[in-house]
Amino acid sequence: IIGIEPHRDSLDQAEENLKSTAKRLSVDLTFHPIPKMFEEFDQHDWAELNRYASKLIINEAFAFHHIRDIGEHAGMRDEILSRLFRLKPVAFVLSEPHSDHHSDDLWQRFQNSWKHYNLVFDYIDELVSISAKDTNLIKIHFFGREIEDVLGNSEENRSERHEFIHSWI
Repeated sequence: IIGIEPHRDSLDQAEENLKSTAKRLSVDLTFHPIPKMFEEFDQHDWAELNRYASKLIINEAFAFHHIRDIGEHAGMRDEILSRLFRLKPVAFVLSEPHSDHHSDDLWQRFQNSWKHYNLVFDYIDELVSISAKDTNLIKIHFFGREIEDVLGNSEENRSERHEFIHSWI
C-alpha cells in the first residue's frame, strides 16, 4: 500500500492500523508512506508511482477537494488526475462530497454548506456506536473547522473546495 498524506503522524497511524489488521488476517503487507501533498510531488515521486503502473488500485478519499486549483495553481487538479490516469490503474475510486463549496459566491456556498453539513450532522446523530460527547467533538472540532473554512476564509486561503459530482466526472 502506498499512503499519500502530508501529515506524518496520520501516515504512521494508518500504517500501524493496516499492519495490525494484516497481521490479524495473516496477510503480507508492505506500506510505503509518502508524507507530501500531491501538489508537492516532484519527478522522483511520480517515477516511484510509475513503478507500479498498470497494477494500482487508487482509492482517493476526501483529499482532492483540498488541492488548490486557483491562481498560480489553476489546472493543478486536472494535471494530477491526468498523471494518475497515465499510470493506467486497475481501478480508481473517488470519494468526495456532493456539494459545491468551490464557488466564489459566498451566498451560494452558505446555502450549499447548510444543506451538506445538516445532512452530515443528521447522519452523525444517528450513529449509535459513539457517545454524545464524541458526536459533539466530531461536529464541532472536525466539521466546525470545515464550515469555518468554507464560509470564513478568503478565496485564496480556503481549502475545503467540495464540488458537485459532474465537476469530477
